[in-house]
Amino acid sequence: MNKIQHFQIISILLSLFLITPISAFEIGGHEFNIGGDDVAATVAGAVIGGALVIGGAAVIGVTAPVWAVAAGVVVCAVGVEAGWRYLNGKDAGDVAVVTGEKNVSNTNYINNTEAYQKIAGFKQYSEEASARDILELRNTLDSSICNYNYKTEGTLSDVVINMEGPEKIYGFSAFPISVELTEAITGSENKSYVDIDYISIYLVDSSGRKWNEKRINDIPKIYKDCEEHEFDPHKLSYNVTMKAPDPYIGKANSMISNIPNRNTLKELMDAEVNKFEIIVEVHGVAQLYKLERTSHTTEDGHTYTRESEEFDKTININTKLKSLDAWNNEKNGKYYTNGASASLPVDYINNLELIAYAGYSNGATSNIISRTWASCTHVYNSSSKYRFVAIGQPNNLEPVPVTITDDYRAVVLRLDSNSSTLVSQTPGNFHDMGVHSEVQTALNYLYNKNTETYETYFLVVADVDDGYSKVPIWYITRPLISVINNLKYSISDEDRKEIADLTADGSISESDRKRINEIIDLAEKSTKQKKDVVEDKQNSGYYKNSDAVDASKNAINDYSKALEYLQKSKTTDNPEDVKRYTYLSSSCYEPAGDYWSQAAEKYEQGYTEEAEALANNAKKLEELAKDYEPSLMFTTGQQIMDKIHELKAGLGISQVPDAAIIVILLIILFGIIYLIKR
Repeated sequence: MNKIQHFQIISILLSLFLITPISAFEIGGHEFNIGGDDVAATVAGAVIGGALVIGGAAVIGVTAPVWAVAAGVVVCAVGVEAGWRYLNGKDAGDVAVVTGEKNVSNTNYINNTEAYQKIAGFKQYSEEASARDILELRNTLDSSICNYNYKTEGTLSDVVINMEGPEKIYGFSAFPISVELTEAITGSENKSYVDIDYISIYLVDSSGRKWNEKRINDIPKIYKDCEEHEFDPHKLSYNVTMKAPDPYIGKANSMISNIPNRNTLKELMDAEVNKFEIIVEVHGVAQLYKLERTSHTTEDGHTYTRESEEFDKTININTKLKSLDAWNNEKNGKYYTNGASASLPVDYINNLELIAYAGYSNGATSNIISRTWASCTHVYNSSSKYRFVAIGQPNNLEPVPVTITDDYRAVVLRLDSNSSTLVSQTPGNFHDMGVHSEVQTALNYLYNKNTETYETYFLVVADVDDGYSKVPIWYITRPLISVINNLKYSISDEDRKEIADLTADGSISESDRKRINEIIDLAEKSTKQKKDVVEDKQNSGYYKNSDAVDASKNAINDYSKALEYLQKSKTTDNPEDVKRYTYLSSSCYEPAGDYWSQAAEKYEQGYTEEAEALANNAKKLEELAKDYEPSLMFTTGQQIMDKIHELKAGLGISQVPDAAIIVILLIILFGIIYLIKR
């Protein structure tokens, strides 16, 4: 079988398949929920697809009888369907249409539950959810201890040194270093020993600066591991806490004790650890004795040996161990936590449920982890609830026993083009951060005419005490919350409830239609005003940033779709369509347009992260709209039918059924193809 024959068969099968939607829903009078002009739209979409396949077959050289048979299948299918409907008066019927979209439930229509779930996600606050969330973060950041390699400088005698540290270190975190000294005495076993004066452990950065020195004194002598010294030390271990070189700790402290500013907080958010080495210096001596043996013979001929240990030598131990393994195991401290972003629309402002927000954290992220829960809506000149959950990670500092004590500060900064202003704060401390800690507070978004945006930060400074000294650490997190304008839906909760009540009986009376249209007229006016604002800015050249230009175009497009669906809701007599169209307008495309318009502002002002959070929410609502919109085949068919209606009106044959016109056009099309092929 050659390629032409393959295509002949495929053409016929595809034609049959594409025609199926026409007759699958009503065959011989058994109606399956298709009717009216909408059938013709579905027919048009399917038949044109079939015609394209058949036309393609003809163009590549399929013989006339084969594609004519396929065309006959199309024409006959349409003809039978059209004839049946014409003879039975079905073209005038008012029957619901299966077009691919779904109906909106009353609960979703009134309360916007699906939009809430799309944007807020499913992480609503509970103690169980919080504990589970923190556990997930803990598992991500957990580390174990491993051996560290090192290079040796200086003299090292009669003792072996082993160094251990964590396999993962995140950011400017305190971390444990273990140094173990084991005897390797080469002198006599009873009197020889190693006497370490002191051990110094510190870090050196790439410029040669020394950091975080820990000095260990009062070290007992180390003896040979033998029966004579069974109860004396022959191995010593010391565990200390170190931290990567940190030039930012002073700035973190100032943000706790002084007026915070955005530049410093952003510097902390973006801070990165620079290369460093761990240095272990060991200073002391090895006091070595030698074993002397002398043999003596007594007068009676017996020989015996006398042994004595005599001082032999002192060997100075002045060694320096250098390791880059901690640096090699260092990870970027800044990490992202998933969750909701920006803000839900203003219509959710009375929803008191707290949700988990996405955000970035930096600093001592191996030592402290946190999660921000907050109100779902954040609006200018209002307050929002916050719950900052934080917990210390002393397990990541084992085997060093430590305590972590802290001070924290939650702040909201109001930003304009030139400065940042502290508008709300909550200071405090958790005392012991070795346990689950949280602070519940309310933060306010005070507005003035110069306000561009707001940023929320939660900052902790703490001391890690290992018994030798206190290591200062800091931790900062910024939830991706964007405070929005007080833009309300054009169709309010009360309006949606009223529309749901008016359509509850499955029909729309004249009085119902009048009231519904009154609501929609006001919604159209409000939505058009929003669209006009963005268009005016766009036409005036206000948007210079390319992302802002794109976002403004998306806003105009979504507002236009919202207006289009409002128009449709005024002309349909199907109650479910009224709900669906007003839902698509006021719960999907209008708020998506609001998000895009505010994203355009943030892009233009340079607040890219906030703009992207707003844009992401707009995309989620656009995705939601697809579940309730007509299928592509129906939409394409509807556009074709509009052209056919124009043709019928122009020829003065409006009374002729649409399906009959489609049959005539197809016969003409196939006739032209046949003549061309001859």
